[in-house]
Amino acid sequence: MEVVVNDIRYQEVLGEMYVVGLVKGSIIKEVCIPEAINELPVTKIAPAAFKGTAIKEMWLPCTIVEICSHAFENSLWLEEVNIGSSNGNNLHIHHNAFKNCPELMYFDACGRPTVIDSYAFTHCGKLIDLDIMATQISAYAFYECHDLKTICLGDDAMLLGYCLDGCPIEKLCAIGNATFT
Repeated sequence: MEVVVNDIRYQEVLGEMYVVGLVKGSIIKEVCIPEAINELPVTKIAPAAFKGTAIKEMWLPCTIVEICSHAFENSLWLEEVNIGSSNGNNLHIHHNAFKNCPELMYFDACGRPTVIDSYAFTHCGKLIDLDIMATQISAYAFYECHDLKTICLGDDAMLLGYCLDGCPIEKLCAIGNATFT
């Protein structure tokens, strides 16, 4: 069943709500996704949900556990993404989720344990700082992120080949042991 709230489309899947995109023709600059729709938790941003939109700021609730592939790809005006603190939930950012978001500067997931797939933030040239606790960063996750200066790693984090390729990292915070492969 699809539900529309404030020009945002949601789809019920197995007792949860997934954000599936904007109503066709909607132009929204700031989006604030609620924790629940019809008393069901909002847990996922579906593949390509906001691909190519004009959104500048995105506020996601702590109930979000997945940002799927291509969810925000080519969102040329996206500057800031804020995700509520975890309540014990990990976050998974799939491949190409934020690919080619050239204005994205801030990504704040309140230090949540996060898995970042390959090319997730490729060509986010203005991305400066990520407030996450990365547990795994896959190959080329931050390819061409020329301004990225700080990343925090969780306990026993895994950094896979070339994950920070082309990044001028000045501060790599680590809790516990990090493994570079």
